[in-house]
Amino acid sequence: MLAINNILLRIFTIKQLSIFILVVATINIIFIGGKRRTFGIFISAFRSTFNGTSMVELNWVGDSYSAVAFFLMPFITSFVHRNRSYQKGMLAASILVFCSCMLTSFVTNAAELFITHTVLHGIGSAFILSTSALIIGEYFDKNHRYHVLATSLTTGGPYGSLIFGPLYGFMVQHYDWRFTFRVIAILFFVEISAGILAYVPKPDYQKSEEIENYEGAFPSLKYLIQNKQIFLWGIDRICTSSILYGLLMNLTDLLRSMLNGTENLEGGAKINLMMGVGESIIFTISAVIGDKIRGKLPFFHLIGAAFTLLMLILMKTVSYYPYAIIAFSIFLGAGAGVGNCMLYASSEEITFLHGSISLPLSNMMMAFGMIIAPIFSGLLIDMYGFLGLFSSLIILACIRMLCLIGINIILY
Repeated sequence: MLAINNILLRIFTIKQLSIFILVVATINIIFIGGKRRTFGIFISAFRSTFNGTSMVELNWVGDSYSAVAFFLMPFITSFVHRNRSYQKGMLAASILVFCSCMLTSFVTNAAELFITHTVLHGIGSAFILSTSALIIGEYFDKNHRYHVLATSLTTGGPYGSLIFGPLYGFMVQHYDWRFTFRVIAILFFVEISAGILAYVPKPDYQKSEEIENYEGAFPSLKYLIQNKQIFLWGIDRICTSSILYGLLMNLTDLLRSMLNGTENLEGGAKINLMMGVGESIIFTISAVIGDKIRGKLPFFHLIGAAFTLLMLILMKTVSYYPYAIIAFSIFLGAGAGVGNCMLYASSEEITFLHGSISLPLSNMMMAFGMIIAPIFSGLLIDMYGFLGLFSSLIILACIRMLCLIGINIILY
């Protein structure tokens, strides 16, 4: 590793190396985020293969690997950052994700998916997310001109859904999901391995006082009590992930059945693509203007929450019309984009913690929503259909709005 690092430091200036690392980290997040956000395609395919398994179980298996990744982020972030072992972190990620995807292609029941996919892929994803956020926070710190832009690109952008949604839908439809998982294993191994080479620790890096004060995975209880807006932010993150993943896990199956029967996976995958389009547009705009609206990011999230609530109400109204759902999903994706964009910088402004602490903490809260979403949404669909799902998501969106109003009152 030292030889590779020395070669890169001779070839690139620090500025050039930081851009190179940002590109590699962004591609990493596009790959891992694209699979996470389009996993509803595989849920729909699993339902056909494991036809005796309920939507609750399939949703939980499908979504829980993301929950494992987000839940482990504070611990893995603390572990990786202790010795700044970014390249070793990516090595662990490449091995875990490759083994996960390859083994998943051979499972015979949904229970085996929990071991091969939820556990292995979850831990591997946590290493990717934590290590990428750490190294970008190191090269693009708070004082950097493009802090918000750089950190936004590496906090789970939606661009992957534009690429991998249609790709996975096509491959699963024309081949099968097992073959698709084997292709994913190879693609991810090659792509993540680039991080092993690129993630060179910054030579002149010095820990800030904020990080020195919080070397553990969490801030102290005293700090949390003194900053009550962190509790509201935690509830907001739980509601945000419950809404987003409740939709992503289930709308593919809804549209598949409404369009052309149970086999039209490509048709059902349109919802992922259109949500990705809307989310990518707002994500790009907000990332570009983010550095100009520093200090006002919590208010920006409040606007996005109001927009998401409006779109969910409209989606429930037109839920019997598949093409209307597809059309509105662009705007719903845009609202979700506001809730997830600039998360690194937004969490810093709300919690007053360094991003290497506030981002993993925020994602850990989102993990609880990811655990709740599949069970909650699957039960509602099995008992009350998709109208019950939309009604519950509207209630969560209202709770989220109240939390963000409270945060803005406390801060401003």
